[in-house]
Amino acid sequence: MALNQGVDLYPCLLPTIVPGNAVILQNGKICLSLLSCMLSPYPNISLSLSLIQRSQGCYTTLHWCLNPSRVNNMPDPPIYEERLTSSFTADFFGLLTILFFALFIWRASLGDAGFLSILSLCLFLIFLFYSLNYRVLRIRLTPQVLTLRFGIFEWDVPVDGIRSCSIDETSPWRIGGAGIHFSFFKGNYRAMFNFLEYSRVVLTLKQKRGPVCEIAFSTNQPEQVIHVLTKIILEKRAA
Repeated sequence: MALNQGVDLYPCLLPTIVPGNAVILQNGKICLSLLSCMLSPYPNISLSLSLIQRSQGCYTTLHWCLNPSRVNNMPDPPIYEERLTSSFTADFFGLLTILFFALFIWRASLGDAGFLSILSLCLFLIFLFYSLNYRVLRIRLTPQVLTLRFGIFEWDVPVDGIRSCSIDETSPWRIGGAGIHFSFFKGNYRAMFNFLEYSRVVLTLKQKRGPVCEIAFSTNQPEQVIHVLTKIILEKRAA
């Protein structure tokens, strides 16, 4: 049955269709395309249609139920989300990309296939990747995990594995630039997801992830991030 078709039915014999006993009618018919759109945010709901033959005619029954396999695979709803961008970083990496591309074209036009041409090409490709990959830092916090994503790179930090969180007071000159960096700070090896013009939150892990024992990331709302994280951590300790 095509989704854009309607099915004849008698309103007085309608079963429960969607949670809340909502009934969708279009000129005495149920519009399956409309029903599909309304249920699209609920991928854990399974639907089935059955036609029941009666002496008075043909009636339609629509059944819905929760699919346990889909429920278990559904991600936790986020408590906090943030999408961070930096025009300074985008312009800086873009300028370097254009610069080394122009240098490569210039050397190639001279027939030079030596070290300088190869270096210019490599640097052009590196900064082209930086320009595309480090455009947006996405932060997503659920009761179970904090996810940091920079382009193709993603780092999940289980909330149960966070010992403490605080505002990072490290100077931007000490960090080493925008993007993802790794360095020692006061004897602790730290992973950093950052843009230089924003404040940062640093997390201390209960157990190391490889050599990493701290994770820092930029955010436009460090106080709110710390408040939400601290609340979750305290609730889990009290549970």
